[in-house]
Amino acid sequence: RETPCAVIPPAIDVDAFAPGAAEGSAVRHALGWDDTVPVVGYLGRFVPEKGMTTMMAALDATDAPWRALLVGGGPMEDDARRWATRHPGRVRVLTGVAHGDVPRHLRAMDVLCAPSRTTPRWREQFGRMAAEAMACGVVVAASASGELPHVVGDAGVLLPEDDVPAWTAALTGLLTDDEGRRALAGRGVERARAR
Repeated sequence: RETPCAVIPPAIDVDAFAPGAAEGSAVRHALGWDDTVPVVGYLGRFVPEKGMTTMMAALDATDAPWRALLVGGGPMEDDARRWATRHPGRVRVLTGVAHGDVPRHLRAMDVLCAPSRTTPRWREQFGRMAAEAMACGVVVAASASGELPHVVGDAGVLLPEDDVPAWTAALTGLLTDDEGRRALAGRGVERARAR
């Protein structure tokens, strides 16, 4: 008990993962989007435990304007692409993005969703995508799964796992409140750099 110890979280390169509005705008324009509609993003494995379907259902249910950028890959890629076809022009699914290109894709997002869900065999161990997004000045909406509440803290929005109405309300609020997003984004950058 007397032995000193410290918890050292996975490191984030805050020089590589940093705000960059111009680069984010360039990525959106390359995707055929202007800067008038907020972009909700997802970054990571396309697997059930990461909760992509919660995010997709919440976006389906909101009346707020949105676009969605899904970056990653995995067994749910076909599900993501089918969902994209239901929203022509509003959803882009990008696979094969190298880690070195992740920061610029994060900068194209206004909100990153981390809707992970706990299963009997898995829970979110850290949530690197949340820390990287915060470092880039992207607001994080995360489920209260595993370590995500400790990573996000008060610098984002924490939501119940699999609660589509709660996710819908939270995303609607974030998508329609530019000032609120800016304030959370600033807190996220500070938290990523400090922690």
